[in-house]
Amino acid sequence: MLNSLLRFGKDLQKEADTTEELGDQERKKMSNAFSLLAYRDPENSCLAYILAKEEREKLAEELNTCILKCLNIPRVNPIEMLLKQVQVCLDAALERDIASAALVNVKDCLK
Repeated sequence: MLNSLLRFGKDLQKEADTTEELGDQERKKMSNAFSLLAYRDPENSCLAYILAKEEREKLAEELNTCILKCLNIPRVNPIEMLLKQVQVCLDAALERDIASAALVNVKDCLK
């Protein structure tokens, strides 16, 4: 399993080296991620920060964004976008002293 993972990493590295879509920062992240395989105990290595929850969440968010972009799906789903727009309208109504706007709570729509 480890050998096939290393082979995959090498193939991915070759592909990354030939594409112009990746910047230096992305190449560095990828190299660091595969470097973790070299450590017997990666959680106590100099690259252990990559395994921290915050870094994993950032990576997952970046990955999800890339997947959505490749599939031509908006990053924000249409319902979320609509609810944000409704909130903007309600805020504008409240600024204009339209009292009935205070009776509407967008968060209630999510329940």
